[in-house]
Amino acid sequence: MKEARSGVSTSTTASLAAESSDAMFARAGDDDGDRERFLREEMPCSLWCCSAHCSKDLVAQVSPVPRVPSRDICLGLADLTNIQPNFNGVWICVEVRGNMDRFLQEMGLDEELRQEAEHSNYGAYQQRQIIVQSGNNFEIANELKARVVSVFSVGGGVQPSRDLHGRPLLLEPSWDEAGGVLLVRSYTAGMQLIVQTQRYLERGRMVMEISTPAGTTVKRIFEIDAAGSATVSAV
Repeated sequence: MKEARSGVSTSTTASLAAESSDAMFARAGDDDGDRERFLREEMPCSLWCCSAHCSKDLVAQVSPVPRVPSRDICLGLADLTNIQPNFNGVWICVEVRGNMDRFLQEMGLDEELRQEAEHSNYGAYQQRQIIVQSGNNFEIANELKARVVSVFSVGGGVQPSRDLHGRPLLLEPSWDEAGGVLLVRSYTAGMQLIVQTQRYLERGRMVMEISTPAGTTVKRIFEIDAAGSATVSAV
Protein backbone atom coordinates (compact mmCIF):
# COMPACT_ATOMS: atom_id res chain seq x y z
CA MET A 1 0.00 0.00 0.00
CA LYS A 2 2.77 2.40 0.85
CA GLU A 3 4.51 1.70 -2.48
CA ALA A 4 1.43 2.89 -4.35
CA ARG A 5 1.29 6.14 -2.38
CA SER A 6 4.95 7.06 -2.63
CA GLY A 7 5.43 5.96 -6.24
CA VAL A 8 8.69 4.22 -5.26
CA SER A 9 8.86 0.44 -5.55
CA THR A 10 11.04 -1.74 -3.36
CA SER A 11 13.33 -2.45 -6.30
CA THR A 12 13.67 1.27 -7.06
CA THR A 13 14.50 2.01 -3.44
CA ALA A 14 17.12 -0.73 -3.43
CA SER A 15 18.61 0.62 -6.68
CA LEU A 16 18.86 4.13 -5.27
CA ALA A 17 20.58 2.83 -2.17
CA ALA A 18 22.98 0.73 -4.25
CA GLU A 19 23.84 3.62 -6.58
CA SER A 20 24.52 5.88 -3.63
CA SER A 21 26.67 3.22 -1.96
CA ASP A 22 28.71 2.66 -5.15
CA ALA A 23 29.30 6.38 -5.51
CA MET A 24 30.48 6.70 -1.93
CA PHE A 25 32.91 3.80 -2.21
CA ALA A 26 34.27 5.21 -5.47
CA ARG A 27 34.96 8.47 -3.64
CA ALA A 28 36.75 6.56 -0.90
CA GLY A 29 39.28 5.15 -3.38
CA ASP A 30 40.77 1.71 -3.93
CA ASP A 31 43.28 1.80 -1.10
CA ASP A 32 42.29 -0.56 1.74
CA GLY A 33 43.29 2.02 4.32
CA ASP A 34 41.12 4.67 2.68
CA ARG A 35 38.20 2.26 2.50
CA GLU A 36 38.52 1.34 6.18
CA ARG A 37 38.72 5.01 7.17
CA PHE A 38 35.66 5.77 5.04
CA LEU A 39 33.62 3.01 6.67
CA ARG A 40 34.68 4.17 10.14
CA GLU A 41 34.42 7.94 9.74
CA GLU A 42 32.24 8.83 6.75
CA MET A 43 29.76 6.02 6.20
CA PRO A 44 26.32 7.65 6.39
CA CYS A 45 23.98 6.58 9.15
CA SER A 46 20.97 6.77 6.79
CA LEU A 47 19.92 7.72 3.28
CA TRP A 48 17.61 10.57 2.38
CA CYS A 49 15.91 11.78 -0.76
CA CYS A 50 13.69 14.60 -1.89
CA SER A 51 9.92 14.35 -1.62
CA ALA A 52 9.74 13.97 -5.40
CA HIS A 53 11.92 10.81 -5.20
CA CYS A 54 14.52 12.21 -7.63
CA SER A 55 17.70 10.09 -7.71
CA LYS A 56 19.92 13.10 -8.38
CA ASP A 57 18.84 14.50 -5.02
CA LEU A 58 19.75 11.36 -3.08
CA VAL A 59 22.17 12.62 -0.45
CA ALA A 60 24.37 10.63 1.89
CA GLN A 61 24.75 11.88 5.44
CA VAL A 62 28.44 11.87 6.36
CA SER A 63 27.91 12.59 10.04
CA PRO A 64 28.14 9.54 12.36
CA VAL A 65 25.40 11.12 14.49
CA PRO A 66 21.82 10.39 13.31
CA ARG A 67 19.87 13.49 12.33
CA VAL A 68 16.23 14.28 12.96
CA PRO A 69 14.20 13.68 9.76
CA SER A 70 12.26 16.42 8.03
CA ARG A 71 8.59 16.14 7.04
CA ASP A 72 9.74 15.52 3.45
CA ILE A 73 11.53 12.25 4.16
CA CYS A 74 10.81 9.88 1.32
CA LEU A 75 8.20 7.30 2.24
CA GLY A 76 9.88 4.98 -0.25
CA LEU A 77 12.88 4.76 2.07
CA ALA A 78 10.84 4.26 5.24
CA ASP A 79 11.88 0.62 5.51
CA LEU A 80 15.55 1.65 5.37
CA THR A 81 15.31 4.44 7.91
CA ASN A 82 12.71 2.77 10.19
CA ILE A 83 11.67 6.16 11.52
CA GLN A 84 8.15 6.92 12.69
CA PRO A 85 6.56 10.10 11.29
CA ASN A 86 6.32 13.29 13.31
CA PHE A 87 2.79 14.71 13.14
CA ASN A 88 3.39 17.65 15.50
CA GLY A 89 1.88 20.90 14.28
CA VAL A 90 -1.25 22.85 13.45
CA TRP A 91 -2.80 21.38 10.31
CA ILE A 92 -5.60 22.69 8.10
CA CYS A 93 -7.62 20.53 5.71
CA VAL A 94 -7.05 21.80 2.16
CA GLU A 95 -8.58 19.02 0.07
CA VAL A 96 -11.11 16.21 0.32
CA ARG A 97 -11.03 13.25 -2.07
CA GLY A 98 -13.40 10.37 -2.70
CA ASN A 99 -17.15 9.79 -2.69
CA MET A 100 -17.99 11.80 0.41
CA ASP A 101 -21.76 11.46 -0.03
CA ARG A 102 -21.57 7.66 0.00
CA PHE A 103 -19.11 7.76 2.89
CA LEU A 104 -21.39 9.94 5.01
CA GLN A 105 -24.40 7.83 4.10
CA GLU A 106 -22.59 4.70 5.29
CA MET A 107 -21.70 6.61 8.46
CA GLY A 108 -25.41 7.10 9.14
CA LEU A 109 -25.99 10.74 8.10
CA ASP A 110 -29.37 11.53 6.56
CA GLU A 111 -29.79 13.41 3.28
CA GLU A 112 -30.24 16.81 4.92
CA LEU A 113 -26.99 16.52 6.87
CA ARG A 114 -25.14 15.22 3.81
CA GLN A 115 -26.31 18.19 1.74
CA GLU A 116 -25.23 20.54 4.49
CA ALA A 117 -21.79 18.92 4.51
CA GLU A 118 -21.56 19.23 0.72
CA HIS A 119 -22.45 22.93 0.83
CA SER A 120 -19.62 23.50 3.30
CA ASN A 121 -17.22 21.67 0.96
CA TYR A 122 -16.89 18.89 3.54
CA GLY A 123 -14.83 21.08 5.85
CA ALA A 124 -12.05 21.99 3.42
CA TYR A 125 -10.24 25.14 4.64
CA GLN A 126 -12.37 24.98 7.79
CA GLN A 127 -11.20 21.90 9.68
CA ARG A 128 -8.03 22.22 11.74
CA GLN A 129 -6.16 19.60 13.72
CA ILE A 130 -3.69 20.58 16.41
CA ILE A 131 -1.42 17.62 17.09
CA VAL A 132 0.96 17.25 20.01
CA GLN A 133 2.98 14.04 19.68
CA SER A 134 5.62 12.68 22.02
CA GLY A 135 6.74 9.30 20.76
CA ASN A 136 3.68 7.06 20.95
CA ASN A 137 1.61 9.55 22.96
CA PHE A 138 -0.83 11.78 21.09
CA GLU A 139 -3.11 14.71 21.85
CA ILE A 140 -5.20 15.69 18.83
CA ALA A 141 -7.55 18.66 18.96
CA ASN A 142 -9.98 18.63 16.04
CA GLU A 143 -11.61 21.98 15.26
CA LEU A 144 -14.55 22.26 12.89
CA LYS A 145 -17.91 23.30 14.29
CA ALA A 146 -16.66 22.50 17.77
CA ARG A 147 -13.33 21.65 19.38
CA VAL A 148 -12.93 18.01 20.41
CA VAL A 149 -9.74 16.66 22.00
CA SER A 150 -8.62 13.04 21.69
CA VAL A 151 -5.80 11.66 23.85
CA PHE A 152 -4.34 8.21 23.23
CA SER A 153 -1.18 6.11 23.34
CA VAL A 154 -0.17 3.97 20.36
CA GLY A 155 0.25 0.37 21.41
CA GLY A 156 -1.83 0.90 24.53
CA GLY A 157 -4.72 -1.27 23.36
CA VAL A 158 -8.34 -0.16 23.24
CA GLN A 159 -8.82 3.25 24.88
CA PRO A 160 -11.81 5.55 25.57
CA SER A 161 -12.10 8.69 23.42
CA ARG A 162 -14.64 10.88 21.60
CA ASP A 163 -15.65 11.36 17.98
CA LEU A 164 -15.70 14.67 16.09
CA HIS A 165 -19.09 15.46 17.62
CA GLY A 166 -17.92 14.77 21.16
CA ARG A 167 -19.71 11.43 21.47
CA PRO A 168 -17.88 8.67 23.41
CA LEU A 169 -16.25 5.83 21.51
CA LEU A 170 -13.30 3.45 21.78
CA LEU A 171 -9.99 3.75 19.90
CA GLU A 172 -7.39 1.13 19.07
CA PRO A 173 -4.25 2.89 17.74
CA SER A 174 -1.22 1.10 16.29
CA TRP A 175 1.64 1.59 13.81
CA ASP A 176 1.76 -0.38 10.58
CA GLU A 177 4.59 -2.90 10.14
CA ALA A 178 6.96 -0.35 8.62
CA GLY A 179 6.15 2.25 11.27
CA GLY A 180 5.23 4.97 8.78
CA VAL A 181 1.45 4.86 9.06
CA LEU A 182 -0.65 5.48 12.16
CA LEU A 183 -3.65 3.13 12.15
CA VAL A 184 -6.62 3.98 14.35
CA ARG A 185 -9.73 1.80 14.56
CA SER A 186 -12.80 3.35 16.16
CA TYR A 187 -15.42 1.19 17.87
CA THR A 188 -18.74 1.55 19.63
CA ALA A 189 -18.97 0.60 23.31
CA GLY A 190 -19.97 -2.87 22.11
CA MET A 191 -16.76 -3.13 20.02
CA GLN A 192 -18.53 -2.75 16.67
CA LEU A 193 -16.21 -1.15 14.13
CA ILE A 194 -17.27 2.39 13.21
CA VAL A 195 -14.41 3.56 11.01
CA GLN A 196 -10.70 2.96 10.36
CA THR A 197 -8.24 5.81 9.81
CA GLN A 198 -4.74 5.66 8.34
CA ARG A 199 -2.65 8.77 8.93
CA TYR A 200 0.68 9.36 7.18
CA LEU A 201 2.92 12.09 5.74
CA GLU A 202 3.34 12.55 1.99
CA ARG A 203 5.40 15.33 0.39
CA GLY A 204 5.09 17.58 3.41
CA ARG A 205 1.35 17.01 3.74
CA MET A 206 -0.58 14.96 6.26
CA VAL A 207 -3.02 12.49 4.72
CA MET A 208 -5.93 10.82 6.49
CA GLU A 209 -7.44 7.81 4.71
CA ILE A 210 -10.78 7.06 6.35
CA SER A 211 -12.62 3.81 5.57
CA THR A 212 -16.08 2.59 6.55
CA PRO A 213 -16.78 -1.07 7.40
CA ALA A 214 -18.59 -1.27 4.04
CA GLY A 215 -15.35 -0.43 2.24
CA THR A 216 -15.79 3.20 1.12
CA THR A 217 -12.56 5.19 1.57
CA VAL A 218 -12.09 8.95 1.44
CA LYS A 219 -9.02 11.11 1.96
CA ARG A 220 -8.58 14.35 3.85
CA ILE A 221 -5.40 16.23 2.92
CA PHE A 222 -3.84 18.63 5.44
CA GLU A 223 -1.10 21.24 5.22
CA ILE A 224 0.68 23.07 8.01
CA ASP A 225 -1.39 26.15 8.90
CA ALA A 226 0.87 29.19 8.54
CA ALA A 227 -1.47 31.15 10.80
CA GLY A 228 -1.25 28.57 13.57
CA SER A 229 1.44 27.68 16.06
CA ALA A 230 3.03 24.26 16.03
CA THR A 231 3.52 24.47 19.80
CA VAL A 232 -0.15 24.92 20.68
CA SER A 233 -1.21 22.33 23.27
CA ALA A 234 -4.26 20.27 22.46
CA VAL A 235 -5.51 20.39 26.03
